[in-house]
Amino acid sequence: IDLVPGTHKIEVTKENYYPFSGFVELQKNKVSEKDITLNTITGGLLISVSPLDANVRMLKNSIVVQEWKGLKQQKDVMIGDYTLEISSPGYDPVSKIISVKENATITEDIVLKKAVFGSVLITATPITASITLYQNGSLVYTLSNGVRMNNVRPGSYLAKISYSGYEPEEVSISVSEGVTATKQV
Repeated sequence: IDLVPGTHKIEVTKENYYPFSGFVELQKNKVSEKDITLNTITGGLLISVSPLDANVRMLKNSIVVQEWKGLKQQKDVMIGDYTLEISSPGYDPVSKIISVKENATITEDIVLKKAVFGSVLITATPITASITLYQNGSLVYTLSNGVRMNNVRPGSYLAKISYSGYEPEEVSISVSEGVTATKQV
């Protein structure tokens, strides 16, 4: 920037950083340079999850900024809103929004709940028919005819059975915890 010689005030600001304000003395026909490093406004985290081997992802604006397992204690985390995604096999995943504040430590104890499952067994004729399960209009499982599918979340499903040359069939099926829901089509 071309400026007249003399003393000039410099102010630098950026969201989530402490602002800088200072002065620079400019002399005629001389180039002046000034390196400015802004300091991040930070807070802290103390996050514990159970089970301890659970995977934790911390996202800011849908971008993963950190990943870890179990306990996390950290100072100097940039202030702002983050999403924690916690998962572990056999447990229901959890998503939680946290807000890191200046000079404060966010403390969270997150306990995952054991996942509950049922199973589905659909037998169709002809035996090579295609079987798909939908929930709320979305495809969630493709089944093998006459084979029990385990680890199906409890809830209501629509089974679609089709085979070339046959009229397709749709049947409702309800899955409960610990029970095998069966249909014959």
